[in-house]
Amino acid sequence: GGAVMYNGNTYQPMTMINCILWNNTATAGHELSLETYSEGGLVTVVNCDIMGGQADVNVGANCSLNWHGVNLDLDPGFVGGTPFDCHLTGTSQVIDQGSSNTTHYPSIPSVDIDNDPRPQASGYDMGYDEYVAPTPTPTPECLHHGDLNGSGGLSAEDAQIIFQIVLGLHTPTYEESCAADCNDSGSITAADAQEVFLFVLGMGSGCVDPV
Repeated sequence: GGAVMYNGNTYQPMTMINCILWNNTATAGHELSLETYSEGGLVTVVNCDIMGGQADVNVGANCSLNWHGVNLDLDPGFVGGTPFDCHLTGTSQVIDQGSSNTTHYPSIPSVDIDNDPRPQASGYDMGYDEYVAPTPTPTPECLHHGDLNGSGGLSAEDAQIIFQIVLGLHTPTYEESCAADCNDSGSITAADAQEVFLFVLGMGSGCVDPV
């Protein structure tokens, strides 16, 4: 077997749970081969991803293969690269496809190779890695329209910053981009700065979302 070769007997059965055997080569059984030198043996495969599937497993004389659970023959979606990284990508088809039956199979580990808890989602992943979804970056809170300097009110300084953005003299942050759109038109223009100035002079109603 290119990945696993079993040389057991009837007193040494083997169970493989939540394993991935992929892209290996051998003269008999590219991923898994059952070969015994005595009276035979038994290998049970439970919820594993094995390239070539059951048909590619070499089962020697007097050996038995128990294909149990939901076994797959799908590209596991490794990160790859050099050196090869066997961690799973977020699009892997083996995520949540492992067996979660820790009562029947108490040897299923509670953590993965990185000591991350298993499972992470609705089920155990196949392989030595439990995929951990990245923490989403929260969307920054938008300042009140017109209040770019965060002073709590509209000022000439706010209008000046808006003009600088319009003229390309200032690169706004996300919060500033939102606040600079005083008239809530969907874009930042000189009209937004004008609205702020008029409000400061007591000649306007301020922004759509005045502070």
